[in-house]
Amino acid sequence: MTLKMFLALLFLLCLGMNAATPIPPEVKKSVVFIYAKPDDKDLLPRGTGFLVGVNIPSNPDVMRFYLVTAKHVLEDSKGASRSKIWIRVNMRTGESNFLELSLTGSNRPYFHPRDKNVDIAVISLPLDPKTVDFLVLPDSLLVAKAELGQPEFREGADIFFTGMFVPYMGYRRNVPIVRFGRLAFVTDELDLYLVEATSFGGNSGAPVFLYLGADRRPGRYYHWPSGDQADRRYEGLLSRARAN
Repeated sequence: MTLKMFLALLFLLCLGMNAATPIPPEVKKSVVFIYAKPDDKDLLPRGTGFLVGVNIPSNPDVMRFYLVTAKHVLEDSKGASRSKIWIRVNMRTGESNFLELSLTGSNRPYFHPRDKNVDIAVISLPLDPKTVDFLVLPDSLLVAKAELGQPEFREGADIFFTGMFVPYMGYRRNVPIVRFGRLAFVTDELDLYLVEATSFGGNSGAPVFLYLGADRRPGRYYHWPSGDQADRRYEGLLSRARAN
């Protein structure tokens, strides 16, 4: 099934790539799987999240980790916010493990401050790199929203995203699927981009990347959400879609 997905964008730039180069390991290793307990008994898959690292200005050697996902992944069937979720992460022992994450108190998710319809959530996520096998997408690679008006961002540009594939998520470890599509609609009248791609259950919240090939800028990857340095908001991952 082809899905037409409306996305607001913020981009991450990965340098030194070319069309024949495999997808960087940061892409799949920055992805985690999100679960919930709708009946307070069984953990059920809800969607995908990805990890972003932000250096502390007062101490650049220290990095904070954040989980970014779609807002609706954190909601129950009635649209109410969940009090906790579980994320499945890969461990350095070679196995996966479930980490319980509270969504209340000081760890409440950050949503868009002005538009509640923006389907984005950001959550502080302390992880121990000594035990958890992960990589982050550094915020230093985020491109300012103003740059989205450049001619490279146009219809026909190739995109890909990686996330949970519910029919097979991996037995011992998380195994994300990678799917591909194209940018189909661009206009300066709306803060939205239309992407055509094939999506599966569990892809909600997945990071979406735009590949700018040789006809645009050779060998560069851009990653979505949207925002600027003054108002850092994550507004573009795989969100709700309309089936065609």
